[in-house]
Amino acid sequence: MKTQDLIRYGVDPRLIDIWRSSGIETLLPVQRIAVDRYNLFGGGNLLVSAPTSSGKTFIGEMAAAHTLLGHRRCFYLVPLKALAAEKFETFRERYAPLGARVVMSTRDCRQFDDEIAEGRFQIAVVVYEKMHQILIQTPDALEGVRVVVADELQTLADAGRGADIEVLLTRLRLSKASFQFVGLSAVLRDNGLLSKWLGAQFLQYCERPVELRRGIVYQGTFEYETYNTHERGTEAFLPLDGDLEAWEILMANAVWLAEKGEQSLVFLSDKRSTRTMATRAAEQFHGPAAEEAIAELEGLEETQSRQMLFECLRSGIAFHNADMSLEERRAVERHFRAGSIRVICATPTLALGVNLPAKNVFLEPALWERGRLTDRPRRRMLTKGEYENMSGRAGRLNLEGDFGRSILVATTPLECMQYENCYLKARLEELEPQLRGVDLATHAMRLVASDAAHDEAGIARFLLHTLTGVMHERALREDEEGFQERVAAAAERCVKYGLLSRAQAEGTLAATSLGRLCAVKGIAAATGYGLHTWLASLRGRSFPDAEALYVLCRTEEARDEHLNMSTEEYRSWAYPEELAALLPPLSREFFAPVFESRNYQTYEEVKPMKMALLLHAWVHGEPAAKIEERYESLAGTIRTAAEACAWLADAASAIADLLHLPEDHVKYLGELSTRLTMGVAPEGLALCGIEEQGFGRTHVARLLRAGLGNTEAVRRAPEAVLTRAVGPKMAERLLKAFGRGADAEKATRADGRQKAPARPHKEAAPPPPEPAEPEAEDQPSAEVAGPGDGPLFRHDGQKWTVRYEGRMVYLNDQAGMHYLARLLGHPMEPVPADRLRADVAGVELPPAGHAGEILDARAREEYAARLRALGQEKATCRDAARREAIQQEMRTVMEHLEQATTPHGQPRRAGDDVLRARQAVTMAIRRALRRIKAVYPALWRHLQLSIQCGRAFCYAPGESMSWTT
Repeated sequence: MKTQDLIRYGVDPRLIDIWRSSGIETLLPVQRIAVDRYNLFGGGNLLVSAPTSSGKTFIGEMAAAHTLLGHRRCFYLVPLKALAAEKFETFRERYAPLGARVVMSTRDCRQFDDEIAEGRFQIAVVVYEKMHQILIQTPDALEGVRVVVADELQTLADAGRGADIEVLLTRLRLSKASFQFVGLSAVLRDNGLLSKWLGAQFLQYCERPVELRRGIVYQGTFEYETYNTHERGTEAFLPLDGDLEAWEILMANAVWLAEKGEQSLVFLSDKRSTRTMATRAAEQFHGPAAEEAIAELEGLEETQSRQMLFECLRSGIAFHNADMSLEERRAVERHFRAGSIRVICATPTLALGVNLPAKNVFLEPALWERGRLTDRPRRRMLTKGEYENMSGRAGRLNLEGDFGRSILVATTPLECMQYENCYLKARLEELEPQLRGVDLATHAMRLVASDAAHDEAGIARFLLHTLTGVMHERALREDEEGFQERVAAAAERCVKYGLLSRAQAEGTLAATSLGRLCAVKGIAAATGYGLHTWLASLRGRSFPDAEALYVLCRTEEARDEHLNMSTEEYRSWAYPEELAALLPPLSREFFAPVFESRNYQTYEEVKPMKMALLLHAWVHGEPAAKIEERYESLAGTIRTAAEACAWLADAASAIADLLHLPEDHVKYLGELSTRLTMGVAPEGLALCGIEEQGFGRTHVARLLRAGLGNTEAVRRAPEAVLTRAVGPKMAERLLKAFGRGADAEKATRADGRQKAPARPHKEAAPPPPEPAEPEAEDQPSAEVAGPGDGPLFRHDGQKWTVRYEGRMVYLNDQAGMHYLARLLGHPMEPVPADRLRADVAGVELPPAGHAGEILDARAREEYAARLRALGQEKATCRDAARREAIQQEMRTVMEHLEQATTPHGQPRRAGDDVLRARQAVTMAIRRALRRIKAVYPALWRHLQLSIQCGRAFCYAPGESMSWTT
């Protein structure tokens, strides 16, 4: 079927033109079957299982793009941030020219979250875990959604993430919204249960558009069977002499094929092996150097991986693993696709979703994973499904016209027999869901917070609707008492943590403010409780960076991040001593007894200490190479740990705000989140608003050394100064981003107008062009003002006249514009929210209203008395267990007191008018800023950096500015 034939199925010709211009002239068989036999455009649910490279991804794209024909939207769900960035780039490039708003959301990419919450998008690419948060924060997020695409659905079987994805899919199944579900999976064995559970037709396609020879190399002969036709054959490979190990045979053959001009992916079990084999292969293969890749890496921060890559790339070889920085991995991927890199030695994670095809795929049939009980690494053999997914990278369409090879290497006849039986002859394993056996507390919290359940019975009913519940229904029914006990225990733990509350009369559950916040932020129940406990202990004291980082690193989510620590490192006891030196006595007391005795400093307790220390160096701007050397951890690991802790710091900031902690605590934790993401010291924060492609922590450090400490200084800096600071390429990008590039100057000379500067963007998630507002009356107009005109923000009837940096814009009236005008007219003056509302309305400030004190005076005194009694008992107690129990009770009492009193000891009132005013003003200002952003990004950036929201609102520009209002 030709792509142009899709017009018969109601596809708009403009979409067909886009696909054809992207090189898709003919539909592949599985795509044709989905359209013709399974009525893809008819709205029915569909589950597609097909080999890697068969074209199933485009089925999801067709369904997503078809939503553009009406006023409906699409969520495109993926398992990885890298895959989300790839899909976002593709969709934005293809559909943004039509005016489609394409957005992306991951845990650390939150720039489009407001658009998603308000439904201002056509296609949203979202990672699975983030979709949980969206549904909780915006319960009607699925209203107006026509299609939900779930890519890489085989991730349901992942031990670490499968349970969360299963719960998410169950929520989608039980949603009252009406939408088409399209699931895409690598080859899987469906006994009818999965498709029935999803309420979808099952399209199973078992052929590849490019033939694949799957087989085993033994004693210089490659014996294979073709994937499509099942024909058997042999090829002569290197006849190697001597008693060589499998990896040596594998490497020699990969180099031999590279010398013949063929590219290969080599999948190895661990990160160290990828570096070792790439280095050895580079010593043997003397092909042309990947000069462009080397040149690109020279502009990146110095790391150990970068230095090793230089040596490998000089021979056209590379490695790819999680120890590398994101920029390094992307450089390797780009230049492998371009053909200058002949061999990549990679870990199995590369096989999931990343579009990196090759002629040949070599596999080491093993990988490392952490044990569920011991949390220690253990080696296991690949499953049949994992083997199929990795093998599918060979012989990709349009790149290899004849066939690809999937190659295992055996050194004994027994290994030949084992590999043939396990990977060539064996049937696929049935997909086994992962919800059974996991801790249910976090799921209970999220279900109640999202109104999916209101008591233990409701939680149990929901769980019975999951894939695990359906597959194991009989076992759960037989052990109904045990199942109910697990659910009740999970709910009770959430109540104990203060995440859920129970109505005694009805026995119903409701999410507390803390529980809902934890659910919205996507953190575990235990993590929310732990952060809340720590934040509650901060009354009346400050805390250093090291304390905050250590708290984050002790959470469940941070402990799940991979971090190497050798036995020698652990037994040196250096990390506890180094961290203790950074913590004041009060901080160490909070973490008691871990700093009191080495008996408490187990391997699992010292690893968070190491992570906290290396992140401490990271957020103080130390060069990555120095951190790598000191802590024996490579840059990719450091950055991954930093990103995990960044969203935890963001959650901690929100909890601090919920507890009404001092504003500087709330602000500090928010800034710590940014510092963790960017890897910058506090003085570099003002430069983190620059989101240009490739701009990172090294550029921040260079700009600071050049005396350019904020974005305004960078915008005004002479070109020569910028070039000396960050190099000619980055300087050119920054000049263009701030509207000072050659293109902007040409535009100014041509018509007397200067184009609005393009918004800088991150490499991982560049924002799409902002389309104009849909309604004619909301269209802003613009003109160039005279050279001597100053800043203006004036209300003229139904319009606002705004002038900034010589450019005039006209905006429609809305409440947030009045608040902005009040703040701009009185720079550096903090204005409380209720006062700001009263000033704008032109009325007297009314007396604050409330629904009464949370705790009356007698209750507060009883709590305080109990706290004093516990303190006296603790001072004389010598029993460690009792001291711990006392400390825990003191924390609980303090939490209740802090919820009922302000930081100054005054009683806190429920339903406070001031809080409502603060929320209303914040939302109004944000809406106004979004309107300004659409027409004048430069002004938006200035206001975004200068307007402070919180208990008081303030306009605090980096330099003196006088607005006419």
